Amino acid sequence: MTEQSIGAGETDLNNDFTDWTKTTDSYQASTSFQNNGVDYGMTSAFPSSDGSHNDPLFKNTISVSGQDHTYSFSKGSSRTSYMVANGRQITMYSATVNYYQRTDSEGNPQIAKVGEADYSGGPRYQVEEILTLKKDGSFVHNIKILNKSEKTVSTNFGWQLDTMLDDVDNVPLYADGNNGIYMNSPDLTLYLTPITNSTVYAGHYSSSSITANTPAEGVAAGTVLVDNVDTAVEYRTPKVDLQSNDTYSFSFKENLILRDIPSESDSTSDSISDSVSDSDSLSDSDSGSTSDSISDSDSISDSDSISDSQPDSDSLSDSDST
Repeated sequence: MTEQSIGAGETDLNNDFTDWTKTTDSYQASTSFQNNGVDYGMTSAFPSSDGSHNDPLFKNTISVSGQDHTYSFSKGSSRTSYMVANGRQITMYSATVNYYQRTDSEGNPQIAKVGEADYSGGPRYQVEEILTLKKDGSFVHNIKILNKSEKTVSTNFGWQLDTMLDDVDNVPLYADGNNGIYMNSPDLTLYLTPITNSTVYAGHYSSSSITANTPAEGVAAGTVLVDNVDTAVEYRTPKVDLQSNDTYSFSFKENLILRDIPSESDSTSDSISDSVSDSDSLSDSDSGSTSDSISDSDSISDSDSISDSQPDSDSLSDSDST
């Protein structure tokens, strides 16, 4: 869904957090709930920092009956996931980052961070990331980006997730039939869903960069988008023109659902049951290809070292203009 989300006249996104509690990068948010007699726990922590640079996204884990599951490389870390502007990686500087936490009006824990980011020679941005842990089993991401440069910037933005479902790094990616992506293993089904001002693309990780140009939008449910590679996704905005001190906002979510949950809903979480009833019909037909990918996963792995270079995306010909 696209909505008008360009704001004007902001100078510091930290002003959005006057009713939040300031915290540190060691803070961890958590929640728990039951669905159909199954105990669930969700936790989220701030991403790692090498002392000068701060990774995007968050370290997310969901436990089912006491067993932990993750969906990003490696084991929930986001150290090989990236923020991009027109396909070029932008780096958040640790010295500029502030951390926040609160509980929203519906009782959902939230964590957030605000920091400045750019790529070498590119415009300066301030980035706000808010993560909400909801008791329907979803991690909801709300992103706001402020143009802190003095000139108008013409760009699109992307949040790139290096996917890894538990121990399976080259897990196939499928269209869910609702403009999103799902992936599964013998134990789990994960949905990756754009909410506002974003489209999700399937792709792959290679040599400290992610290329994701296969759209899920308008694709029939169960269609294989990417297979037999170290898979990844990108949530990408349309191209926007941001004047100095303009902001742009977009959102997306991930739902991690265990495939053996009964499809009947209960009073705790109708949306979990709705997602599961859809996922059963999708994942049963695809279990063979998932098993094949697991047997091949040992031969494909992420590089532990992340290059400081900022690669250009071949598919995105536009560059940031300042």
